[in-house]
Amino acid sequence: MSVEIAGVPVGGEAEAVPGRHRGRVALVTGAARGIGRAYARRLARDGADVVLVDVLDTAEAAAEVRATGREAFEIGCDIGSPEEVEALAASVGAAAGRCDILVNNAALFTRSGILDTSLEEWRRLLAVNLDGLFLVTRALVPGMRERGWGRVVNVASTTLGLVMGGSLAYITSKGAVVGFTRALASEVGPWGITVNAVMPGLTRTEITEEEEAAGRLDFEAMVEQQPIRRGVVPADLADVVSFLASEEARLVTAQTLVVDGGIVRL
Repeated sequence: MSVEIAGVPVGGEAEAVPGRHRGRVALVTGAARGIGRAYARRLARDGADVVLVDVLDTAEAAAEVRATGREAFEIGCDIGSPEEVEALAASVGAAAGRCDILVNNAALFTRSGILDTSLEEWRRLLAVNLDGLFLVTRALVPGMRERGWGRVVNVASTTLGLVMGGSLAYITSKGAVVGFTRALASEVGPWGITVNAVMPGLTRTEITEEEEAAGRLDFEAMVEQQPIRRGVVPADLADVVSFLASEEARLVTAQTLVVDGGIVRL
């Protein structure tokens, strides 16, 4: 399947593994567009029904899931709100019955540094990127424990391993995602649940298109720094997430997999 961003072909998707997630229900936060939408589409292509969670309209992403023949359930939720996440858990149960695979993708991004980050901005970003991660996971892990099987895949960022000024709150939050992944994996492993993270490099999405148009980013110049000189596209990340969510990765836990063409080495 060809992938386009802003109408420009940027790569293809790997062949589906249709039975990989047969009988599973996956939930993806931040599923309306970009990388989250690719996660939802790939999990559906590999056999999962998908719950799409976002504050934005998920209709187009849901249509892509249904085009694979799988069920799509759309739920609006601000994951930074404890009250909305509490309602989310009930909605998932009513709509899909359960959640076997959780992909914690939703996040906010800012460019502010130490001197121009307000306390309000700091708290709002951490409320979504870190509190939201905790709240959604805490709400859905009990069901996985009860069934003795579950997959949690968190989304970190290679900004943690780069020399990069600004974006203080964002980079801090993504560093915490790695710590959360390792700590949670130790806790829930005995319950049959694995917890891993994927660490995307600079990825061709609607946001990077907007950044390039505004003159704040030279995508191709950054690609030239990679040993593998091809820009990362959402499908590259979705392939890895689908693997981590599968039975094939049954003994992979507490790991962070970098998908960036080879720049960051953990």
